[in-house]
Amino acid sequence: MEMACGVGADIVVALGDEVLSDARLNRVVESSKRTIQWMQRALLWLVERNQLPFLVCPIVGGGTLEKRRDALEYTMMHVKDPRVHGVYVSGLGTGDSVSQRQEILREVVARVPRDKLRMVSGISNPLEILEAVRCGVEVFETDFVDLATRAGLAWCFPTGAAGGADLRAPGDSSNLASHTDIDVAYAVDH
Repeated sequence: MEMACGVGADIVVALGDEVLSDARLNRVVESSKRTIQWMQRALLWLVERNQLPFLVCPIVGGGTLEKRRDALEYTMMHVKDPRVHGVYVSGLGTGDSVSQRQEILREVVARVPRDKLRMVSGISNPLEILEAVRCGVEVFETDFVDLATRAGLAWCFPTGAAGGADLRAPGDSSNLASHTDIDVAYAVDH
């Protein structure tokens, strides 16, 4: 916290004890408890110094919905704290499937109060990003844009009414990847 506040970070994400998607339940529980302990220490440090940056609480929990539900129970008390401005769904993309990530995002994001920022890491497929937006995710930590730019790629997602992408409102449970009206094209910069 001291370093993050010292450099004047706009958003500070408390440290999370990440686990792989196939971690055993006892490791996930340990990870969740440790993450909450670190979050409590971060809040205490910030309050003692009268510094309250835009603080985001990590949500850990492995690659299954069952494990994420358990982890979410540990973190919801902090998510509702007015000094916490958002959540960071972390640990995705560590061996879980696309469908597991979508299921986890739908469940976790639905439980986060609407006035809290929703961040995510571990997804880098454009269709997954669009699905996450539909679930209510607002900020992404992804290397996709950097990788595509370095490769000279530009992705185009038509959004017009005739044949454009169907970007439904957050909470709509339909699967974006199943829509055939998304015409993804790319151009190579020569």
